[in-house]
Amino acid sequence: MCTEIPTNTPAELIRCESLSILRIKGTPESRARQIGTLVRQKQLAPDTLEYFSTIFDRKLERLPGIARAAATQVYALWRKVQQKPDRENLAGELKAFAEEAGMDFKTVRKGIGIPDFAVFLSGLTRGKGATAESLPDQGCTSVARSFDDGSFVVGRNLDFSGVRVWDTHPFIVIAEPEEGAERELRHIALSGAPLFLGSITGVNEAGITVATHQNFTKDVTGAGVPVYFVGETVLRRARTIEQAIAVLRETRPGPLWTFVITDLNSRQAVAVEASAHHFFVRKMEGAAFAQTNHLLAAPAAEAEEIENIPFTTLRNSRLRHAIALEALKKATPERRIETALEILAYQPDRLSADPSHRDILKADTIQTALFERTPAGEPRVYLGMDPAPTPSGRFVRLSLDRIWASSAAEPLVAIAEVVDPLATPRETRERQLRLADAYVATWDQDDPERAIELLRELPGPGAALIRAILYYELERYGEARDEAEATLQTELAKPESARDTVVIQSLRAVSLLSRYRLHPEDTILSVLARELGKSDPVNPSLEKITKRLRRGQPLTHGELKISYDWFSGDLRWGGF
Repeated sequence: MCTEIPTNTPAELIRCESLSILRIKGTPESRARQIGTLVRQKQLAPDTLEYFSTIFDRKLERLPGIARAAATQVYALWRKVQQKPDRENLAGELKAFAEEAGMDFKTVRKGIGIPDFAVFLSGLTRGKGATAESLPDQGCTSVARSFDDGSFVVGRNLDFSGVRVWDTHPFIVIAEPEEGAERELRHIALSGAPLFLGSITGVNEAGITVATHQNFTKDVTGAGVPVYFVGETVLRRARTIEQAIAVLRETRPGPLWTFVITDLNSRQAVAVEASAHHFFVRKMEGAAFAQTNHLLAAPAAEAEEIENIPFTTLRNSRLRHAIALEALKKATPERRIETALEILAYQPDRLSADPSHRDILKADTIQTALFERTPAGEPRVYLGMDPAPTPSGRFVRLSLDRIWASSAAEPLVAIAEVVDPLATPRETRERQLRLADAYVATWDQDDPERAIELLRELPGPGAALIRAILYYELERYGEARDEAEATLQTELAKPESARDTVVIQSLRAVSLLSRYRLHPEDTILSVLARELGKSDPVNPSLEKITKRLRRGQPLTHGELKISYDWFSGDLRWGGF
């Protein structure tokens, strides 16, 4: 199923359907140039890098003039003060790549800087209008579990914008330094072609793995090394967790990020919360470890700006963490890979494709990676090769020991194996793919009509909630009301234990706001608001709206502006 691709370069390239595996050797600059050559020769598509280089500009087009001008100035200023020189000269490698690929270096740097800017803008403006929504939230889940037989498994989801781009160009880059190179270790980046740095996800020859997680915090100021460079530096230099922590201590990002570091040999894990101003380490306790997107080290958690986080975003992060830990405790060594993937593909009702706030699987889960140590001590890496949502699809599995052996003796095409650990039922997978396509239609294509059509046959109150909100955004308030109320009639007839209270609350809110848009003087609105206000817990934005309606006060433009939050599975209020 994997085939060798001739490159006419020193690089070795194979392709397993859409997944590319590349082995490059030599100095860092020469390796970067080899990848650039493959882009110029159209052996590797530049789509992923081009997508992230232009995403902010495309999102800005949806903002009114004043907000667009302000956001543009903030971005220009941020790029000048935030991106600090890196000791490894990774920026120089990017420049060499750009030259060889025939791409503008500024465009490349812009794409590499998007993760940091998303965190920066989110922390700076969240809750103050639509500017913060111009870039996506990144939601990641990492899990690790050690077993008495000596085996160990690590898994991570990457949830971010880039559906049908990053996930359709999965990329494994095996970097082998020139012989005699000081300090630099052989390492592997798991990415989206042609991005070749392993800061998001990676592993090195010493068995150290890196997974990067976004936090929701206002700790976003200060100059720092771009996050895309931080994890790569760890992979090149760290042989132990202690060395990885030391590298992170001296290679600080500007915004606050969490780096999950594991050691496949010692079977340990840590989460390092690092920024220009803060540095905290949380160590694995016992056999199970999980990390999502809220801060867990006590000093940082106390300083976290909870009021700056959307209501269900924080709840979802805490629920994902709790669900993962509970499942890890029940894991057995024989099913270590399957258990890790079952956690990363978790939905309360898998067959319904119901995108509720409790899900670990998201419509924008664009990459899933696994690392394991077998009972015999063999280290392996897995990368998802099917489109988002990736945990429920197929994977390419590679033995790290065989990768590091002589490439002349065993080419990559003989090492790569295609596996399907979960064997997800076809109908379930098709529903999940449709949900991801609907996300693309709303987030990237600004086409709610297409999203409604894609979701029309999907069961479950979560899919109905999205349809109702999309009708509302199209100002088809009667259809929004009817969609919400028809689903509520079915859901409220279920036992309390079978209801998703957040989704029910959101459907009621859509019904209420749709009725208000149609008949703002209707006396029933205060009655509906009173009932909705009894929900527990109550979204603070919803609580404010219900109080105003109970008092007979008109709603503001921001209070009437809602959208669907694909990350948290809830309503998002406000904006322009």
